[in-house]
Amino acid sequence: MIKRQINLVRLAAALIAQLLISTASLMSASDAATCVECPAGRVWNLNEPGCTKCPQGRCTDVGQCARCPPGTSQAKPGQRDCQPCPVGMHQPASGQAGCTACPAGEEAPSRGAINCTECRPGFNKSESGAQLCGACPAGSYSDELASLECQLCPPGQFSHTAGQSACQPCPAGTFANWTGASACVVCPAGRDQKHEGGLDCQACRRGFYKAYPAVDDCKLCQPGYYNRAEGSLGCLACPAGYYCPRPWVDPESCPALSVCPAGSYEPIQCRGPFLAADKSSNACQATASLYAVLSASAIVSVIVGLAVAGYVRAWRRRRRRRAGLVDASGAGAADFSDSMTAAAASATAGNERMPLIKGGDGGPVYSGL
Repeated sequence: MIKRQINLVRLAAALIAQLLISTASLMSASDAATCVECPAGRVWNLNEPGCTKCPQGRCTDVGQCARCPPGTSQAKPGQRDCQPCPVGMHQPASGQAGCTACPAGEEAPSRGAINCTECRPGFNKSESGAQLCGACPAGSYSDELASLECQLCPPGQFSHTAGQSACQPCPAGTFANWTGASACVVCPAGRDQKHEGGLDCQACRRGFYKAYPAVDDCKLCQPGYYNRAEGSLGCLACPAGYYCPRPWVDPESCPALSVCPAGSYEPIQCRGPFLAADKSSNACQATASLYAVLSASAIVSVIVGLAVAGYVRAWRRRRRRRAGLVDASGAGAADFSDSMTAAAASATAGNERMPLIKGGDGGPVYSGL
């Protein structure tokens, strides 16, 4: 009986010893768990003793796997850090394994974008993807946000640089009659455009001209010149014998008793009964009748002078007879000289009444009597 009790005591002591050993072992394991440091990207897993990798979209943060914030992602498990979204991509949610490309008409111009931004005017993006919005090329424009494509400039307008939100009208003196113009063309010679936004240039009107390609307007022909054709490069001088009062009509024939030298814009009238006109000459000309009258006048002047001289001579002779200086038949040589001098003076006095005026051919031309 005593032996049986001893065996029971021994058995109980063995059980107690085993329990103590198990308890000590568990305590040792618990102490070891608080001292182990997991490597980067891993954390201690209580369910499965040991360090385990953080899943996708999470990274280690003070002993735990934290969710990647918006604008970042992590595609690989067991990573220490989250990666910012690259340019052209975005991520509005947290804890994601990757970033998403911006849709058409939107972009993400910097890294770590949470949301995409719309393409601004003058830029476009036709497809979704990581690319950025592109500037509209010269000759096109975009006037809206989030534009998917650029529009070509309409005729009469242009854009000379990329990234324009609107096209500009062609300035006066230029034109563009096609779509997508990056520059306007200067009007050629003989044509002009007075308004902005021209689709074409108009031919110079009759009486106007333009000699060279330029933005200038057509010019009016100067006085004495004309042209009858539209789109003229220059003007014609009015021919001799005609005058041109208006540069857009044909030259008009010079009227009677007038002269019209080349380049006349109005006739020059010849005044006086003995003046006639060669219409193509530069000045009024004396007629043959005027020369005949002048010659007759000179002859008459000589005759009158001789008569006066004879009278004077006879008067002197009478005075001398009275004074007894000469006889009745005497006639001094000085008397004849005196008569010729008087005749010449009379002729000269007659000519002085006919003042000269200008002549076209260098000959004598006289005014009216």
